[in-house]
Amino acid sequence: MSDPPSDECAEELRHLLATSVPLGLDTQEELADAIDDLVLSLGGDAEWCLTQLEQALAAKRIDEATWPEVLDTDRLDAVFAELEQRSILCCPDAGYTNSDALEIVDATWRENGGRESGIAGFCVFQRQDAERALAGGGLFLGYGVFGGDEALSITIGRKVEHRLASAGFDVEWDGTAATRIRITQIDMRRRGLMEYADDE
Repeated sequence: MSDPPSDECAEELRHLLATSVPLGLDTQEELADAIDDLVLSLGGDAEWCLTQLEQALAAKRIDEATWPEVLDTDRLDAVFAELEQRSILCCPDAGYTNSDALEIVDATWRENGGRESGIAGFCVFQRQDAERALAGGGLFLGYGVFGGDEALSITIGRKVEHRLASAGFDVEWDGTAATRIRITQIDMRRRGLMEYADDE
């Protein structure tokens, strides 16, 4: 007979399933690993917890049949693709904090050749931003350039703002380099889960 998880583990599991499953930004293996970590640190039965994950994924698949053909996240992905074509590096779901996001952006820029890459700037959001947006708080997007030039950062911000507005998103931004751009309303759900690149 499966042991029920501790109260703390159950609460963390509820949060994981309520955010990571609808966001669809993880692979199933990553979610299973996260559950294993929860059980290891907080106690409970891994099989029972993984069953909750399977049930949440099955419920999502049923619910997806009622979703619009084009989701807000599809439109957001298209905006990022357009920005990438304009030499703006886009890093969605980059870590869990702003510090994580900036570290990932910098590492990705360096991996692509740094100053020789031709990358003009960046646009980024992290997991806490995604979770806040899922809860109805809008999506904050960081942006900037490599080197910290304020005027150039504002130029990147304007390009991001323009592409978002052109895609039909309502955007708030005061036009300064100190403030992130906010999509005021966005449904952050996406279909399915991520897949590993070599599984595609």
